[in-house]
Amino acid sequence: MKVRKTVYSDGISCKFDNRRVTVGMCENGQYLIDFKIIDPEGEPRAKHKFIKNKIVSTSFTLSKEATQVLSLILNEMLHENPL
Repeated sequence: MKVRKTVYSDGISCKFDNRRVTVGMCENGQYLIDFKIIDPEGEPRAKHKFIKNKIVSTSFTLSKEATQVLSLILNEMLHENPL
């Protein structure tokens, strides 16, 4: 799998196989994770559930390749900004 990485001042973006995984750092120290894919059918990939009107559960699916790229990006960003 060929991965093209772009490093920004506040994050990292990796493009591969018509997909993109981006991780950015927010001002409050949290991470923003964004997934993009070309999908002609436009099916949703994330689901949100409200439990007891106070807990929000978010679930999503990732391919093996997207999981590997996300892991690499998070590892690199955590080493740059340790706890």
